[in-house]
Amino acid sequence: MRIAWKLAASAACLVSASTTAWGVACSPGTLTDYISLGGAGCTIGSTTFSDFTLLGPLSPGDTPISPSLVQVTPFSGPSDADFLFSVSDSALAGEVLRLLFGFNASTAPGDGFIHAESELGGSAVTPDGSVTLVDDLCLGGLLDPGTFSCGGTPATMIPFDIGSDSELLTMTDFAAVDFISRAVDIALDGGFNGAAALQNARISFTTQTPIPVPEPAPLALAAIGLASFGWARARPARA
Repeated sequence: MRIAWKLAASAACLVSASTTAWGVACSPGTLTDYISLGGAGCTIGSTTFSDFTLLGPLSPGDTPISPSLVQVTPFSGPSDADFLFSVSDSALAGEVLRLLFGFNASTAPGDGFIHAESELGGSAVTPDGSVTLVDDLCLGGLLDPGTFSCGGTPATMIPFDIGSDSELLTMTDFAAVDFISRAVDIALDGGFNGAAALQNARISFTTQTPIPVPEPAPLALAAIGLASFGWARARPARA
């Protein structure tokens, strides 16, 4: 009984330490909620996202999209961490709506970012309207919020929809890095005689999959099995 109690207590300590190490899990909320997380940020799996902030200034005449109206939904796969930013807004002729924000992402030791994607979802434009997403990445360094200069390796993805032409999904591969600073600029331009609408934008991170390390218990069982097998072979046969 004492052994079982000690094992349970040890497991509880490990779970507590893991929760403390990885911080608060990212959960659905508004972009304002994510900005309020500050430097502490939140986690999806072993990836920490922090320092969500509005960037600027915007161009004269642009109308900012309120971060309190942008819903943020985090989700993940075996090696992916994704955010869905639901804008659900539209610009009429003569209007330009913009959302410009940045944030940082870092992985746990042993992991590393190797792939990124940005995608427009539910865009619609007529006839000279446009929807664009300029996604600036700074691989291994910080983006300067004023000049957008990169302290690491810069990369840019630009999904767009201009009606007659579109590329709604863009992606890039790169050598593994454990830190990325990212600036996202979403613009809905109604043009002179048109309109532009957007439902959401997806921002994705992919980490390399580490080689799995066997758990201690299976290792111990394997060792016992091998030892038993060796002892059985070494034991002299009875007449």
